[in-house]
Amino acid sequence: MFFLRTLTLLAIGSFSLAGDPPKLVEKNPDAAQLVKDLGSPVFAVRDKASRELWKRGIAARPAVEKAANSDDPEVARRANDILEKFDWGIFPDTPAGVLKQIKEYRSNDLERQKTAISSLMATEVRGSETLALLFAHDLDVARREDLYRHLLIESRDAVPLLMYRGAWSRAETILELGTAGPNVEAWLDYATFMSKRGRLNEAIVFLEKGSKTPGERGQSLNCALAIVEHLAGKSDTAVKRLRDLPADTLPPHLVASLLEDAKAWNELAGEAEGVHNLGLSLFRYRKSGNATKVAELLAEARKAGTEGDRELAAEAGQALLLNERPLEGIEVLREKKAQPRLLADVYAGRLMFKEVLELLGDGPLAKATEDEDLSRSRVYYEMRKARVFAQTGRKDDAVQLFNRIYEATRTRDTYVIRELLRAELRAGCFDLAAEHAGLVMESLDKNGDTFEATPEPFELLFEEDAEAARGWWRAFRHSPALGSEAPGARMRRVRELLAGKASEKRAAEAMAATLIGVEGLMDRVRIHRGLAAVARRAENWAETEKHLRESVKIWSLDGDGKPVTPETNRQFAYANPTGPRSWLFSTNETVKIAIDLGEFLDERGRHIEAAKVFEQAWQQYPNNPIPLYLSGRSLLAAHDVKEGQRRIQIAHLVALGDAQQRGRFLHELCERGLLADVRAARDDTAKCAWYWTPYRGNVWNAMARASFLLKEFEPSAVAVERNLHFLLKTPNVVFVDGIGYISVPMNVRANRARAALAAGKYNAAFAESKAILQILPGQAEFVNAVVPEFDRAGKKAEADALFAISWETFQKLKRENPDSAWVQAAAAFIAAGCRRELDTALVFAKKAFEMEPDIRWHREVLAEVHFRRGERAEAVKLAGELRKLDHRSHYFRRLVERYKTGDIASPLPLAPEED
Repeated sequence: MFFLRTLTLLAIGSFSLAGDPPKLVEKNPDAAQLVKDLGSPVFAVRDKASRELWKRGIAARPAVEKAANSDDPEVARRANDILEKFDWGIFPDTPAGVLKQIKEYRSNDLERQKTAISSLMATEVRGSETLALLFAHDLDVARREDLYRHLLIESRDAVPLLMYRGAWSRAETILELGTAGPNVEAWLDYATFMSKRGRLNEAIVFLEKGSKTPGERGQSLNCALAIVEHLAGKSDTAVKRLRDLPADTLPPHLVASLLEDAKAWNELAGEAEGVHNLGLSLFRYRKSGNATKVAELLAEARKAGTEGDRELAAEAGQALLLNERPLEGIEVLREKKAQPRLLADVYAGRLMFKEVLELLGDGPLAKATEDEDLSRSRVYYEMRKARVFAQTGRKDDAVQLFNRIYEATRTRDTYVIRELLRAELRAGCFDLAAEHAGLVMESLDKNGDTFEATPEPFELLFEEDAEAARGWWRAFRHSPALGSEAPGARMRRVRELLAGKASEKRAAEAMAATLIGVEGLMDRVRIHRGLAAVARRAENWAETEKHLRESVKIWSLDGDGKPVTPETNRQFAYANPTGPRSWLFSTNETVKIAIDLGEFLDERGRHIEAAKVFEQAWQQYPNNPIPLYLSGRSLLAAHDVKEGQRRIQIAHLVALGDAQQRGRFLHELCERGLLADVRAARDDTAKCAWYWTPYRGNVWNAMARASFLLKEFEPSAVAVERNLHFLLKTPNVVFVDGIGYISVPMNVRANRARAALAAGKYNAAFAESKAILQILPGQAEFVNAVVPEFDRAGKKAEADALFAISWETFQKLKRENPDSAWVQAAAAFIAAGCRRELDTALVFAKKAFEMEPDIRWHREVLAEVHFRRGERAEAVKLAGELRKLDHRSHYFRRLVERYKTGDIASPLPLAPEED
């Protein structure tokens, strides 16, 4: 014993001689050792290994996944428990708030799950990463659709705000999540975002990784990948990818829309064979260049209705009109007596007023088609006749007929009433339209009904002042002094007030009516907008600003008096009204409340204040690029170039793949003449507008207009064609005015004629221009463009010949209709645009203005004639009067500047579009 202990002490002593004794450190086991410990017979070891592996997080995942397949049940169970935590985003460092939302999501209660998604999207630390883990779990069909739809809605508010803060990675992660869901909009959002960021190749790599996933997730990722490939210029690959998927699992129209955008008309034409749609088939075969099939279809169209089937003849006539065969289409309709209403509209577009009245007589010549109510048809015929009466100077006859139409219709059909009001306004019967609108709205208000058709009467009558007019109407209706007034007289009172024509006494009565309490936040907003509109008309800028600020203040608060957020915007009932012209692109237009104030401040040089107003409005509607863009413009005007340019750049991104919002943005840029940003906005819109939805026609129309402004005539022609293709393949979509069936297809030809002219192909351009004007001699925008262009090219003989076609047509119309203010104004407008016959044009313009001074266009024509004659002072004075009538009009603002400093040969700025 002694000997052994001595040896031990000697050994220790020997060790001490070599240096200081080492510290005792517990060995740090690797992941493999910890996995092995999961199967230890000692509970404490097993439990410690589980906790340690979980603490190591994702780095330990490969080893844990391997352990999950272990033959040892205990090892497999513990490993799967750890993996489940990993899969749900539960890690040692997961914030408490995130853990709470994970729990909410795992409750399997749909509303709690939606709340969790919204909360995580707004959480900076671990929010988007946790969302990705949550959405990696399989969902049943119904829940999958609901949750991915909620993800889409939330992401369109969250992602723009992330981009604004520079959190690009988080924004991309959230958009990636949507690619695994069933929403085409989410796929377009991701593809457009990655395209704008110049990262389509990375997007392809990301999506290819998941494209082999089985089931619905894999289907969605393949569809998203096809869209990305299409934007990357790999359309053939994209089409093949979609063709390889089960057809019944694809979203409707996806393949056809992609083929259309890729100009694969041969394939589309083949698909059209099984559809009984003559116009669509003819359009597609024309685009495919199949002359034989086109000839067959044209022959079919010409023979349509020979058996007395007027419905078939009407379809054939429309097919020919929409396929740039106007004279043949007219002949089919005339010969077969099909659709007199459409034929009358087309005749009116060709200025064939005698033929319109001869065709319509006292009613329709042809029996209504089976799917068209006879009484409604007769009403439409009478409306067209009344409009012709007004255009040809028979104003009393027009008023009498409009009154008879209203008496026959009353409020039974708001769609008919809408067309009646539109016809009355276009005929210059403003007081009559106000009378009828008042009677209609009073009846609806009493019954608690709504005007189902869009646009509503207030928008038709008051345009940008629609909400102000609605505020005055409500105030007058609740006023003890004015509430008993006849409804028509009350609406006329609104009109005179907003037109600045109210006497001092009547203005005081109106102001007293606003003191009566009104219910609801939006009614309070409207009252202040109404007061601002009146102050603006009187150029009382202090009062204007006061009421604009008050309307924005109320609009920016929710029902509890708290600042509105994107989420509360979707929750509170007061935000439901979407504002005037919301129907055009299906976008919420209430943001105009703030835009009005911002522009008011901008115009007065208070750019920093304006930028703040715009930015705050954008924070409420983050996927609407307009207020963010305007805030950037205001900062540029305030010389904050860096931040101004940053906001403008982000504004081009925030709409993501929302084609309606992009179309609305493009429309706004065109209205303001902001060409520096129009091209980028148009090209961005094209990235997502190719997919069919019920609002795409107006988006393509905006793209056509943008290209026209840029003088890119071939792209403009293509965009008009896309709009026509949309019309042909979309049931129940029609032109608001039947004239569109001839004028829009002719716009395709007009654009191509101008493209030929710009390319120096003068003979071809002249021949086509002549053909267009022989069909539509009153096409002022076209003749006023091509005649000066031929002049500049030294082709005076061609210019004179083209002008003569239109001028002689109007001279003949004037002789036949000497009391027509419209004819004289239209003739003067063409003479001014072509800079010919200016002495006669001045006589005509003065006479038209004298006869009907309330029609703003007559004042505009007179101003233009003075400008072309070099009489700038007179032109500036008249344009200033127009500006005073509508201080918010960007068009009138540009007109004043042009008359002050512009070249006398400069073209007119593009006028605002009519409804």
